[in-house]
Amino acid sequence: MYLVKLFSVTSYLWIISFNASLLLNLSKIVRLYHFVRLPDAMWLVWDNGLIRTMRPVFLLIWLAHWVGCLLAWGGGYREALMNAGSGASFETNLNGHVIGGEFSLYTM
Repeated sequence: MYLVKLFSVTSYLWIISFNASLLLNLSKIVRLYHFVRLPDAMWLVWDNGLIRTMRPVFLLIWLAHWVGCLLAWGGGYREALMNAGSGASFETNLNGHVIGGEFSLYTM
């Protein structure tokens, strides 16, 4: 299980290095368990009111990010960038600086 979690943390390294599908980015679902249940070493804070209150908030934010990754894979953004060639359609401006299409794609 440790290797699966390690793979899920470094998924973009494998996606960029081997030109793999963005579907590999969805492997981060294996890390969801720690949002639902804290490790045994943290049993003293399990009943903390702040932890119990913030757990659903973190879970919703994490699941929204995961669904965003799913939609990015299903929407074919990376394939559109590869077909366009230049990446100009994915470029954006931030405070007058142009940010390239490849960087914008992986940080969306």
